[in-house]
Amino acid sequence: KNTASLSTMDTSMTIDGEPAEWDLESTRLLMDDRFHIYASKNPAGDVLYVYINVASPFLQEAVKRSGLTLYLSSDKENPEARGVTYPSGTFNLLRDNPGFYDDFLRDKGWLSKRENIDDLQASESRIYQTATLKEKYDKKSTQDAANVPLSMIQSEGTVIGLDTVQTGLSLEWMIPLDRTAPFQVESDELVMGIAIEPPMFVFRSDEDITQPSSRVGQGYGSGYGYGGYGQGRYGRRPQRRAPTDQGHAIRRSLGETEVWFTLK
Repeated sequence: KNTASLSTMDTSMTIDGEPAEWDLESTRLLMDDRFHIYASKNPAGDVLYVYINVASPFLQEAVKRSGLTLYLSSDKENPEARGVTYPSGTFNLLRDNPGFYDDFLRDKGWLSKRENIDDLQASESRIYQTATLKEKYDKKSTQDAANVPLSMIQSEGTVIGLDTVQTGLSLEWMIPLDRTAPFQVESDELVMGIAIEPPMFVFRSDEDITQPSSRVGQGYGSGYGYGGYGQGRYGRRPQRRAPTDQGHAIRRSLGETEVWFTLK
C-alpha cells in the first residue's frame, strides 16, 4: 500500500467530477497510465474528498462492464469491509435477477447470444443511476453485494460526481467521516482502495473450467467478452479453482486492477 499524509483544501467544493477546485500538486496520490487519483480533507478533518480520473481508454470500457469500486476502511486486517461500486457496470446489473446472473457466470455460451449482448448494451445508461454495495464481515468471509439506487448512497451524506465528457471518465467523492453509511468510518488512519473487479466465470463442464477460452480479450459488440475461471467474489456456492495463471490472465483481459493507499 502507498502511504499518504492528506493535505486540506479550504475552497468550497463542487462535486461534479471535474478537478477545477483541486490543487493537483499537493493532493496527488497516484498518476500512472491507469488512474490519476487525488485525495484531501476539509479543514475540520471530518470530510474526505477523492478525485479519480480513469486515464486508460481500455479501463474506461472495463468500468462500463465491471464498475469502479472505492473501498474505505479503518480496519487494516479487512480493508474490503465496505465498498461502493459506481458506476455499477452492466455485469453487476445482472445481479438483480439471481437466476439470470447464475446463468451468466456458468454458461459458456451466454455472451455468444446476440440477445444477451443487446440487453447488456441497452442497460448501459442504468449504470450511472445504480451503485453496487459490497460488504465483507471479516477477511475470511465471502463478500456480499447488492445493487441500490445512487440516490440511496447520497441520502446518507456521501456525494458522488461524475464526468464523462470533459475528462473521459472521472469521479469525485465527498465522504463524511462520521460513521454514516455506506463506509461507516471516522477521521482516523484509513485504508482506501480503488479497484476494477471483473466477475469470475465458473462454467458448468470440466472442459470449460480447465481450458482457457479462445475468446479471451476479444470483444462482443461494445467491448463485451468472456473471461474468468475458478472461485470468484460473486457467488457463494463452492467452485472449482482453475490454475492461477489462467484465472489471473482472464481477469486482466477484462481490466482487473487495484491500487491501495493508507491515508493519514
